[in-house]
Amino acid sequence: MLRPRETYLLEKWDRKCAYCDAENIPLQIEHIESRARGGSNRASNLTLACEPCNQRKNSSSALEMSFPYGMKAEIDAEKGQVVKLSVKRKEVAS
Repeated sequence: MLRPRETYLLEKWDRKCAYCDAENIPLQIEHIESRARGGSNRASNLTLACEPCNQRKNSSSALEMSFPYGMKAEIDAEKGQVVKLSVKRKEVAS
């Protein structure tokens, strides 16, 4: 059974990785501002990340990960895991 904090984060982040929008794969609770940089354990500083994004972010800030533009994930549906991350491109008005 999920704890209230986990349920809250799943709802808040639409059950997707906050960095690459991957869904239907295991997600990890992750600090937006890392603990190493003084970030808290408050729900307002927590998000969800797939394992590749969480490992890539490490102790970087969310801004350094280009959040909210971030990464785009390609998912192997059979394995239920991210197989490739690429940088999302911002839409530019012409």
